[in-house]
Amino acid sequence: MTARDQTTRASRGPATSQEVQLCVMVSSGGRDAIRAEAVRRGMTVRALVLEALRSANVPGLEGEEGGDRRIAAATLRARVWRDYRDGGTR
Repeated sequence: MTARDQTTRASRGPATSQEVQLCVMVSSGGRDAIRAEAVRRGMTVRALVLEALRSANVPGLEGEEGGDRRIAAATLRARVWRDYRDGGTR
């Protein structure tokens, strides 16, 4: 497994969770409003969107977590980089 694969897997969460990317086209003003609302609520855009979808009773989202995965991914990237810089794995 490459360093990129490890980083990608960490950003997706547990290996048991199979996630795919969902893209939605909105106006730039809509994007800015969504981002501003997420900041106002102290959450990520992902968490805000998942909350809205759950509120709309979209089936299949009951177990979805809206947590911020950027921290875990950044930690793993830093560890992989340190291992690479130091000439091996730990």
